[in-house]
Amino acid sequence: MPDRHDPAQRLGPRRSAPGAPQPLVLLRCRCSSGPAPRRSGA
Repeated sequence: MPDRHDPAQRLGPRRSAPGAPQPLVLLRCRCSSGPAPRRSGA
């Protein structure tokens, strides 16, 4: 996964706190939740 590592490294040193957790949380939420829970809205 060079594409994900490239942008992560660039934003990593510049924004350690908001740069690292943001993409990880967004990717995890999208993968775990998916379109099912979002459409349900329960």
